Amino acid sequence: RVGGKIVGSARAMFHEKGDRTSHERYLQYPEGFPGSERCLEVSRVCVNPDFQSAGLAHELAKHLTLLTVKSGREFCFLSAAGDLVDFWKSLGFNEVGVRYSHPQLGNAEHRLLICRAQDAVLGKGMSPKSWVKSYEYLYQYCVDFGLVEPTLSDEIRIAAFRLLGRVG
Repeated sequence: RVGGKIVGSARAMFHEKGDRTSHERYLQYPEGFPGSERCLEVSRVCVNPDFQSAGLAHELAKHLTLLTVKSGREFCFLSAAGDLVDFWKSLGFNEVGVRYSHPQLGNAEHRLLICRAQDAVLGKGMSPKSWVKSYEYLYQYCVDFGLVEPTLSDEIRIAAFRLLGRVG
């Protein structure tokens, strides 16, 4: 909130094994998609237009990733449309090959994306600049509290990202 005004929000849902997710109202998961009990389902991510380009979406992504890791879930998944697909991909999310039209949002085409939360914290599958902006401090928190255990190659990647992510 800024001055009592909500400027960004997201809905995060935890499911038990066998639970139907909200995404299943619109799509069928592909073969091999992890069970709902291993995931944090995210929807309704939004930032007030007056506050876009202020880094709030990166902050939401960081908190959703932390929520996933702290809950012991392995994956975080969501759907996105338009330019937001590339935004989420820059943060370590990957398309799973499922597209659908969302009837409550003007039938805009959405794509299902998934991220292994610990991989995001460790900078896997993203640029140094994206990692520094979204996950650098989260990485240190997760290491300090034993939520991730980086390998030597992870530590080398992180050191490189810290240098390269501030260039340009």
